[in-house]
Amino acid sequence: MGKYDYICKLTGSKNYPQWHQQITLALKGKGLWQHCSKGTDISDYEEYSIAKPTISNIFHPTPDEIKEIREWIKDNTKAKEIICR
Repeated sequence: MGKYDYICKLTGSKNYPQWHQQITLALKGKGLWQHCSKGTDISDYEEYSIAKPTISNIFHPTPDEIKEIREWIKDNTKAKEIICR
């Protein structure tokens, strides 16, 4: 039994609403929903979409910028893993 076995397999438009609800809850529960959300209201922390961080100087990224990008990539991959399980 897998960790996300409670999420139904998406088989088409008929079960999309159920699948969407279950995926949304799983992603929100892991703090990853912002990687899928299209929210634009910065004051709505749960819905506000997280964009991939950018580097101010591509030839000389700071350690903090590198850390932030690596963290974003890790979390984005976790979100994709849940969706594609």
